[in-house]
Amino acid sequence: MTIDDTDFQHNADSTRRLRDEDLGISLGGGWTVAVALAHLGFWDTRQVATLRHYVETDVLLGGASDNAVNAVLERLAVLADPRPVAQLGVSAAAAFDAFPAAWPDLYDAVKEASPETEVGTGFQFEFLRGGGFLSGEIHEPRWELLDRFDGSIDFIAVSSYP
Repeated sequence: MTIDDTDFQHNADSTRRLRDEDLGISLGGGWTVAVALAHLGFWDTRQVATLRHYVETDVLLGGASDNAVNAVLERLAVLADPRPVAQLGVSAAAAFDAFPAAWPDLYDAVKEASPETEVGTGFQFEFLRGGGFLSGEIHEPRWELLDRFDGSIDFIAVSSYP
C-alpha cells in the first residue's frame, strides 16, 4: 500500500503556523482551538493505544466508559496550558496518521493469530462522498482513501454520524 496524501503535509504545515493567540480562538460551546486539539490528541492517542493493545493481547478495549471519559476530558482541557495541549494534539495526530501505513502489518498479525477473524475499518460517509451537509466542512470526495486498504481488508463500515 502506498500513501500519497497531501492532507498529512497540509495538517503539519497548518499546525506549525499556529500562534499562541490562535489557540484561544473560540469555536463555540466553551471550546477553543486548544481545547479542540486536546480533544483530538486524547482520542487519537487512545485509538493508537487501543490498536497496540489489541495486537499485543488480542483483547479489544473500549465500551460504554468512553462517553464518561469524554465528559471529563472536556472539563479538564479548558484548564490546561494551551501550547502543550495543542502540541499533544499535533503529535497524537502524527502518530494516528501513521495508522494507514501500519494497516497491512496489523491485518496480517490479526489473520495470523486468528484466520477466521474479519478485519475492517470505518469511514464517515460524508468525508468519503465530499460535500459538507452534516459536518459543515466542505471538501472534495475522498473515495481514494479506500484504496489504502486494497488487499488487506475484509469489510468497511460506513457511518453517517458527523
